[in-house]
Amino acid sequence: DMKKILIILFVSLIVSCAGNDDNTTNKSINPPSWIQGIWALNDSATVGGVAFDFRADDFCQGQFGIGFTCWKAQGTYFDNFSVFEEVSNTRYFVILSYAGGEQTFEFDKVSDTSIMYNGNTYVKQ
Repeated sequence: DMKKILIILFVSLIVSCAGNDDNTTNKSINPPSWIQGIWALNDSATVGGVAFDFRADDFCQGQFGIGFTCWKAQGTYFDNFSVFEEVSNTRYFVILSYAGGEQTFEFDKVSDTSIMYNGNTYVKQ
């Protein structure tokens, strides 16, 4: 009986530790398939136009002709970089935490060709 109790406690400890590690060290970025692609603010795919670029394993933001910053690469600069995501068929919510800072993004699907972010419409390119 004591052996069974010890085995149960040991297994419980391993499971709880593994769960905690997964929650605190998630560095992968996984945008849903419906949002993958390039989205421009109000169809402004011209130089200086604000845009987002969602990839299968990354999320970038920037301006056409000026450049994009991708979070996957940014995360490599910080030991404590972490990603929290909530994904549904109509919403992509992500919190990117790093060295004392954090960025929160919430995107809502309006249609297959438009999404909303901070009250602005972005059109798929």
